[in-house]
Amino acid sequence: MLAGDITKRGLGLPVEEADEFFHLAAIYMLDVKKDIAENVNVNGTKNVLDYAKKIKGLQAFNYFSTCYVSGKRKGVILEEELYEGQEFNNHYEETKFKAEASVRINLNNLPIRIFRPAITVGNSKTGETISFNGLYFAFEALNRTLLGYPSLLALPGKGDAKVNFIPVDYLIDAVVALSKKKDTIGKTFHIADNNPLTANEIIDICCKEFNVKKPIIGHMPTSLAKISFNMGLGKVLKIKKELIAYMDAQTFYDTTNTTKHLENTGVRCPRLDEYISIIADYWRKHK
Repeated sequence: MLAGDITKRGLGLPVEEADEFFHLAAIYMLDVKKDIAENVNVNGTKNVLDYAKKIKGLQAFNYFSTCYVSGKRKGVILEEELYEGQEFNNHYEETKFKAEASVRINLNNLPIRIFRPAITVGNSKTGETISFNGLYFAFEALNRTLLGYPSLLALPGKGDAKVNFIPVDYLIDAVVALSKKKDTIGKTFHIADNNPLTANEIIDICCKEFNVKKPIIGHMPTSLAKISFNMGLGKVLKIKKELIAYMDAQTFYDTTNTTKHLENTGVRCPRLDEYISIIADYWRKHK
């Protein structure tokens, strides 16, 4: 195994022959500072593209983007869309957008596939994960009580937003299956749940799983939630304020390409309510 650095020209690696190249390296933190995100996500991707062009015999360049290059857009997000004049919730989204744009510029120069995962959680069969972020912050808040109620007193937004979670084993299985097909070159794939639960439904199944009461207040406007988090509520709950936007995002990620090319592969995305107990058990044992 060789260790390189995507922020350096040439990655600090020798150029060798390869059939398949996967570019996953990035800063995934929602609260990442702009200069760091630009250097790693944007400049790093450009360096990787330059390196890939020198590889002899390359048959596929697989780039991992994110569903959230859609930024603050609302409605149905199509897989082949990118430039829609959107604004962004954070530097992570914006720099991943810029990085994907630089990849798309090279669609005629490299055999490219673009994968856009949704929010990834633990393995749906074992619960295993290396990171207790995202959904796991809700686990933590629901299991801390205040006067007998969960410390998560209210849910940001109206609760009707569809929050897209996928288990990591589905992400891996889908990418492997798609990368085996030559007719997927040049296409973009939302690796997402095409029937996601709403924020309300997610909190309901989490409360049922942990046998705790639902948030006592119910809901609060996202603007008020952001103010509360800025005043210190985020530190109390141990939840990053950047997550608020995703609890009330009125978006739906179309999976037409993914669904079509996964036909007859046996790979499907389970809904969160099918494996919530498995990832919750792993969290209980390893938190």
